[in-house]
Amino acid sequence: MASGAYIASQNLVPAQQIPTAISIIIFCQSMGGAVSLIAANAIFSNTLRNQLQQHTIINPGARSVRQLVSGERLAVVVQAYSNSVDTVMYFGIAVSVAAFAFARGLGWKDIRVEKELNGSQVQGSDVESIERNGDSQG
Repeated sequence: MASGAYIASQNLVPAQQIPTAISIIIFCQSMGGAVSLIAANAIFSNTLRNQLQQHTIINPGARSVRQLVSGERLAVVVQAYSNSVDTVMYFGIAVSVAAFAFARGLGWKDIRVEKELNGSQVQGSDVESIERNGDSQG
């Protein structure tokens, strides 16, 4: 997917602005990943802490849960971890939906290469069919 962004930017901006456009894409991809990771970690930690505090199990680490809690309370802790992961997944879904909605508003530009045959402009898919028909006739 990243290469698609590079190709699109190279076809949409003037040649002298291509390095700047590519730099902006790389920066946004890096920052997007970093910010999303921090947000997902915060969502997971806060959701887990709140759910464990509701069941009076406070501040156990993931590794020590089985040592601190057993039996019926272990099921509650595992459910709290599961709910926290679910909340992080909802965040990922929300970001994906927002990105899709934003992308739809960017518009569409056909960047297929146009070839000239016999003085007329023909687009990529038409060239292939003309070449196939020409090859079968000759």
